[in-house]
Amino acid sequence: MKQCPICQSIAFDDAETCFGCLHDFTCDEAAVPAPSPTTIVGDMPPAFVIQIKPERERSGLTSWTCTVDLVPA
Repeated sequence: MKQCPICQSIAFDDAETCFGCLHDFTCDEAAVPAPSPTTIVGDMPPAFVIQIKPERERSGLTSWTCTVDLVPA
């Protein structure tokens, strides 16, 4: 199994396309892995987590979904 560097979905080792975001695994050199949303800056834990993920491509255009989750103190 392998993990998509764009949306973090799990795919079979022989998959050429991620079914979560349609990322093409055959050209992974163009992919930039997203930083971990739980990265701590200094001594302060994060107060919120922002995730931005591409949705399925439609008519050559890609839409994006953005979610913001508050982290309990």
